Amino acid sequence: LLQVAFDKPEHLALLPQMKAFADIIEIGTPLLKRLGLSAITTARELCPDVMVLADTKTVDGGQLEADMV
Repeated sequence: LLQVAFDKPEHLALLPQMKAFADIIEIGTPLLKRLGLSAITTARELCPDVMVLADTKTVDGGQLEADMV
């Protein structure tokens, strides 16, 4: 299975292109912290037939999250 991770708001623009290839759309922790549940809603609306996974841990995106702050 191909899982594609999205960690930045600008990545969401790629969602329509990914629905043909991705088996799982991952909404990463930095994106969740920035946009909240709307990031998941957007992914589900743009890719209704693709599983959406919410990655809610911080350990992977520490540098990106520090840069956001």
